[in-house]
Amino acid sequence: MAVTMVPTKGGTRPRPRRPAQVERVAPRRYTSSSRSGRTPTPAGPQTTTRPPSRGSHVTVVCSGLFQPSVGSESRFAASVTVDEELLHIAPTQLIYPEECTRIYGYTRAEHMVRKYELGKVIGAGSFGVVREATVRSSGEKVAVKTISKLLKRIPKHLQRQGDKGTVSKHLTKLQLEVDAMKSLRGSLNAVRLYDLYEGDHEIHLIMELCTGGTIYERITSNEFTETSAARVARSILQMLSQCHSKGVIYMDVKPENFLYLTDSKESVLKGTDFGLALKYNQGERLSTRRGTPVYMAPEVILKDYDPKVDCWSAGVLIFQLLHGRLPYMQRMKGHSVRDVWDMILNSDLDLSGNTWTDFSAEAKDFVEGLLSRDPSKRLSAVDALNHPWLLEADELAGESKGAGQDRPLQRSIIQRLQRFGTYSFLKQVVLSKIAGEANKISEMSPQIFDFFNSLDKDQSGTISYDELRQGLSKAGYQLADSEAHQLLSAIDTDGNGVLDLNEVFASLVDWSDLHKDENWPAWCRKMFEKLDVDSSGAIDLEELTKVLPKSMEGQRTVNALRMLREVDTNGDGKISYEEFMQMMNAEDEFLLMEFDSRMSQGSLGENA
Repeated sequence: MAVTMVPTKGGTRPRPRRPAQVERVAPRRYTSSSRSGRTPTPAGPQTTTRPPSRGSHVTVVCSGLFQPSVGSESRFAASVTVDEELLHIAPTQLIYPEECTRIYGYTRAEHMVRKYELGKVIGAGSFGVVREATVRSSGEKVAVKTISKLLKRIPKHLQRQGDKGTVSKHLTKLQLEVDAMKSLRGSLNAVRLYDLYEGDHEIHLIMELCTGGTIYERITSNEFTETSAARVARSILQMLSQCHSKGVIYMDVKPENFLYLTDSKESVLKGTDFGLALKYNQGERLSTRRGTPVYMAPEVILKDYDPKVDCWSAGVLIFQLLHGRLPYMQRMKGHSVRDVWDMILNSDLDLSGNTWTDFSAEAKDFVEGLLSRDPSKRLSAVDALNHPWLLEADELAGESKGAGQDRPLQRSIIQRLQRFGTYSFLKQVVLSKIAGEANKISEMSPQIFDFFNSLDKDQSGTISYDELRQGLSKAGYQLADSEAHQLLSAIDTDGNGVLDLNEVFASLVDWSDLHKDENWPAWCRKMFEKLDVDSSGAIDLEELTKVLPKSMEGQRTVNALRMLREVDTNGDGKISYEEFMQMMNAEDEFLLMEFDSRMSQGSLGENA
């Protein structure tokens, strides 16, 4: 397998004590021929003691683990690691605590306490612990999720190797959770991931703090009407649609995993906890059985499924919002997991007319479309967002009933900013540079210029955070302060804390229209040659590092490695012109309707 190694500072690591002559299966290697199908090619078994600890730490890019499909945007950011080998070790091999102190390349945990003051525990479970914390410099409240890299219990078949440690499957699962959250970094439908830290035996996720409780708490207090249930359904399905567009199956739709930003009755909803998320490729069938049993789709139980399993789970949850119970049982207590699975597979779903007398025909049709046991007849997330029940809810909230892509700019600004935030960082940078030429010919330019000028109150040529927040509020958008910060940081490609005209233009324009312009190839060629500083015909890691803003100091190499893997489809450690153009010509993965427009009324947070 091709790897790229970059030396970093660090001392030696003590070699752990272990049994001699452990039977060890060599790490799985991915060949270029197997990369697209994710089929590992074993290097062959070997009997050996474990390799000694290295004298200095290195950062390694895994070329196969999160390899994007050729000709498409990256589905998952690459896994940037220090000990890449550990993610490929055979599952029969215990990884000792001393061996997994530096896995992911995140900022070391000792720096976290300098930036954040940890507070009370607000959640705990098998995953780890969530604490409230305060940003020392600003007083902002955040949540800190701490997850152990070590297993709580060592499986029986590994206990002869030691009583403490972890396995490659667990380490990869943690990386998947982080990468899933990063893939939605521009979305307002998911809890925002601010920062990452790595300790010797745990990782820390710094996240947006939601204080309004879960959907479950509001179900038990009977707070849902058909209209409010439709708003929740739209928010959940928008997040699921974004996940599916990024090659992520969420796998854990349930009331406890959706949090309200504030305790207001009109608060926005945020999806959280991507710990069970799976990656997938278009057309792939998955077989890992995971999730909360009562919300599992039939095909998850049968271990043969695709992303539509999330839509079944959403249907069960929405039925529960409307009726206060599940569609296949009156009470959850007293049933074994096997009983629940049997009911999901075989029981009649309660979709009779008598059950729905207090609800509209559209609501019944919507839920019925999600609860089809035949996945080919089940609504996809995008199909559900286009259903009349949700479109009517949009109209009641004062939104347009349009299909999304053709909506006027002034009603879709928040959606466009979120869409741009989902692009790979390299593509964002390139589009912001091209914007200076593109804005001379785009039909959208006059609208975008007017919008920019309306926000630039001091006529400085840039938009500050305060100007963005106040301007969007005046235009009728409802945003919490933290969300306005999120939108600005997601499109601030040079990291200077303000937005210039090119950044705003790049984030709002429909680039698919500009792909058809005769100047497009020349613009792209010019940008490629500018990035290819040494004129080698490819963009390497060092050249990518120079693109990153100074605000990423300390994480520039890790982020450059991630950018490289997002575009380097053949895994040779550099970006060719062909790979660059594949990135640039990729069609938008999202429709605007997949993002919350935030035109609805209601309190959304502090100073919203």
